[in-house]
Amino acid sequence: MRPNPSLIWLKNNWRYLFVFIVPLLLAIMPIVGQHEEAKCGYVILVMAFYWMTEVIPMAVTSLIPVFAFPLFGILSTAECCLVYMKATNMMFLGGLMVAVCVEHCNLHKRIALLVILRIGQSPARLMAGFMIVTTFLSMWISNTATTAMMVPIVNAILDELYPPCNESIPDKKDEIETSDDNDKNKLEMVSTGVENHGYVTDNPRVQVDAENGESAREGNLDIVTKSTDEEKDENRDMKPKRTERELMARALLLGVAYSSNTGGTGVVTGTAPNLVMMAILESSFSQPSGLNFATWILFNVPGMLICNLLAWIWLQVLFMGLGCKKGGIQKASTEKQEAVKRLIYRKYKELGRITQHEVTVLLLFFLLVGLWLFRAPGFIAGWSAIFTHK
Repeated sequence: MRPNPSLIWLKNNWRYLFVFIVPLLLAIMPIVGQHEEAKCGYVILVMAFYWMTEVIPMAVTSLIPVFAFPLFGILSTAECCLVYMKATNMMFLGGLMVAVCVEHCNLHKRIALLVILRIGQSPARLMAGFMIVTTFLSMWISNTATTAMMVPIVNAILDELYPPCNESIPDKKDEIETSDDNDKNKLEMVSTGVENHGYVTDNPRVQVDAENGESAREGNLDIVTKSTDEEKDENRDMKPKRTERELMARALLLGVAYSSNTGGTGVVTGTAPNLVMMAILESSFSQPSGLNFATWILFNVPGMLICNLLAWIWLQVLFMGLGCKKGGIQKASTEKQEAVKRLIYRKYKELGRITQHEVTVLLLFFLLVGLWLFRAPGFIAGWSAIFTHK
């Protein structure tokens, strides 16, 4: 006998139905009884059914009072969160949960590659793209996680722009060897003098004593002296100059590090010290400080953008030759830019088409930011004014 498709669907999706049906069936309690006891009993019964059936993880069920009790006016947010942890810590926990979801579905990598692909592939535009993406992501994700995600992309682009060279560099400190084996008059010699060193020349056959500077004719041996200062100058010239790859790597990596730190100051949930300062202000003064999610953004985002712009310009001056008439790596060849564009496009295509998981996380992310921003922005009446119980 062929199984009923409806029963199969019900067997596979009963958990989703249970999550919505139980609160609806029990909603008669807070509707009929308007007092706090009935509302509290409603929340407890919903949690009990969820715990017994485990339709959602037990840890998630345990967090229901954080939003349900303030929503029904049973307890304030501060009083309810204090049982778990401080309200500011709960706020940071909520932002951390969203950040973990964004990283889990690779939404942050998709955003990063898409922005870099659109901004451009010249060295200056690449650094601007990396700094913009890192700043935005570090506003919502931890600075360390953002930097760890961006560094592999930086290395891949550097390998595409400047392929690593495997040629070995000869050691300049090796002893001088003669290139003509047939010429028996050319010798290799290192003086044992304290201040001067001797070496072989092809000009007048004069031997100079390394100790007293006296010269004497002797056969075909030609020796001249070289001071220690001259040798230091030669050794200094032997040091390899910085390659374009090294300069570009320093510029991009420092740009990622700087923008990650500045981005963490943009919103109050960007990094833990912001929330610590907010909690100290609220506990230290009896009057409201006026500091909330919206006012923090209004105060800190302009400074964050200015710091990023100054860092971008200064890194170009230091490593990319901005303002120099000669040298610098301000421009890359068309072939290199096309190669970088193909690399970024290939990495973006490797992520595949955007999934339902990414869309859901993106919608929840915008919903969370919107609720944070317009709860009590100050310049307009926020949605918190709807609830009379604070």
